[in-house]
Amino acid sequence: MDEKLYKRVPGLIFNCDDVPEICTNMCWGAYCTEPTFGATLYYDKPDEPTKARRRTGAGCLPRPNRCSVGHNPPYPISDYNCDEYPFASTSDADNGGQVNRCVPKGQNSVSAAQGGIINGYYQNSCGGNPCSFIITFGNPGAAGGQNPDVRPPPPPSRKRGEPPVKRTGGLYETESGMQISSRDDLEPGTILMRVPPLAPRNSTLTDRDLDEGDGDEWDNDPVDPVVEVIKRKVR
Repeated sequence: MDEKLYKRVPGLIFNCDDVPEICTNMCWGAYCTEPTFGATLYYDKPDEPTKARRRTGAGCLPRPNRCSVGHNPPYPISDYNCDEYPFASTSDADNGGQVNRCVPKGQNSVSAAQGGIINGYYQNSCGGNPCSFIITFGNPGAAGGQNPDVRPPPPPSRKRGEPPVKRTGGLYETESGMQISSRDDLEPGTILMRVPPLAPRNSTLTDRDLDEGDGDEWDNDPVDPVVEVIKRKVR
């Protein structure tokens, strides 16, 4: 689908207090890997085979993946899941070169599951239809991540005589006092969404079943989002 046809919706906030390791992985994929994927993603409402192909390309399928003690060689710590960026639910994953990180499965629990947050956002902001959106990081200084300072990196170096490269984005404060890191420039009054995770359709699903889950394993009833409004740029 032509990216111009995607409906643009308010950006998605991931609260790094809840998911610091997942924030670290997304930050690396958005800002630091070469080439970077950026923080603007395109949800194309893919079918399950497409998502499986994308997760395989990211290295999170087949299972057991490298984050499992059942893998050969085994991951040295138990109870870790494979997290990928860009999400398998976005067409950005078709570009190849996705990044993955082994994260504590507690950050993929029902109360803080990345997949549940993503699906809640798709249902609430996108109406379950294809859309484009930016991801932002709430409370980026949260302890626990290997790189807790989740901010856009400085602009690339330039040769003598070249015009300076403008750095976009930065650290912002919302009306509620939350700090937000974004690669995009955010004007005062910009609306972002913080969405509670959806509950799994089946309460007996395990964390393994929910690993990288952003599809039909989640309840499709929309949840009420928390609206955050940008107040000012901090730096």
